Amino acid sequence: MPDVTILLEAYETAFTVTVEPWAAPRFEIRPGERCAVTIHHPHLLPTVTCAVAAGEMVVTAHESGSTFSFARGSITEFSIPDTFAIPKLSGL
Repeated sequence: MPDVTILLEAYETAFTVTVEPWAAPRFEIRPGERCAVTIHHPHLLPTVTCAVAAGEMVVTAHESGSTFSFARGSITEFSIPDTFAIPKLSGL
């Protein structure tokens, strides 16, 4: 399964990250923590964009069929099952 992993680390102050289009739980990254958002896809390398809006980092996955997981250190705290993958949009 092709994956894209974004490593996250706060240096001085905590920040929040949200993964779209799921609007899943917001994850707070505190100084000293090493975290990662991994976008999974069963067949292709996912396209991912990152932006900062209102002081919050937003990671967006674009391909139909994508899911994601969030890890803090070596522990996966959250994972979207395949049943909640981005749906296929008609005409795309």
